[in-house]
Amino acid sequence: MLSAAVVALGALVIYQGRQLQITTAQLQPSATVTVPSGMSVRVTSPAPTAPKPTPPIASPALEPRAAPFHWRRVETLDYRDYMANLRAIGCPEQTIRDIVIADVSKLFAVRRAGLITGGKIVPYWQTAESLPTPDRFETQRQLQEMDRDKAGLIRDLLGVDLATELRKSRDGVSYPENRLGFLSPEKQDQVSAIREEMNEKWPLLQSASAKESKTPDEISAELRRLSEERLASLAKILTPDELLEHELQTSWTAVNLRSRLAAFQPSAGEFTAIYDVQKAFDNEYVHYFGNRTDPPSLQRKEQARQQLEAQIRSILGEQRYTDYVAARQTGTTR
Repeated sequence: MLSAAVVALGALVIYQGRQLQITTAQLQPSATVTVPSGMSVRVTSPAPTAPKPTPPIASPALEPRAAPFHWRRVETLDYRDYMANLRAIGCPEQTIRDIVIADVSKLFAVRRAGLITGGKIVPYWQTAESLPTPDRFETQRQLQEMDRDKAGLIRDLLGVDLATELRKSRDGVSYPENRLGFLSPEKQDQVSAIREEMNEKWPLLQSASAKESKTPDEISAELRRLSEERLASLAKILTPDELLEHELQTSWTAVNLRSRLAAFQPSAGEFTAIYDVQKAFDNEYVHYFGNRTDPPSLQRKEQARQQLEAQIRSILGEQRYTDYVAARQTGTTR
């Protein structure tokens, strides 16, 4: 019994003599540490540990910055490369046509100006008739040849008719689409080509006739020959009905007649009948009459005009003829 008490007392002394070591990790905020009286307590902190490295924040992938656009990257001296570059940047085909036609036109305009004025500045007081230019007929021939070269270049580059494209930009609709719509696209192109050819030959013939001092009869014969050549060329590609429709749509007589009859508003039958007699008069006394001023020629023309008026009156009848005269004189129908 006594020995057991002695052992217990010795254990207590040893326990009190020891220093308690409590780490900060053991001191939880809600824990309570009870230290017996007379005991010393040393609280030690754990050895500092190196902080875990923070993984770098991945930056979003940035697209490479596009180089600034410069027109010089597109424009080249070679038109075909120029057009390919325009297509590569998404330029619409119609816009490509407009750009190329404008550029080619500017190029040829400089050449035309040099041919007409010789590169000289025209004095403001000098009229065109008094300019010391080269031979007028030779200059006209060279200008027409230049126009053919320009149209050929546009057709080669773009595959389109220059005159048609220019009419589109001016009128919003091409000539074939406006007056030749009754024909197939292939025939429209063929007819347009014939028209362009005749438009080139007509002024040349008139200039040559004036230069060679031809008589009115000789000039009329040449003009008739050219007109017959035009009709023969058209007859090779058009049916008789198509040729008649073409003349009713595009001939000088038809165009002039539509303008004169605008206020009258003729029916299809009235227009066609008047066109037939008007065309006969125009062929004899307008297109091929030349510059006749002799009294017998002028008298014949006046007699023919009176006969034409009587024919129109007979075609229309009294009431419609009255409307026709009123519309022609006042611009209003009755």
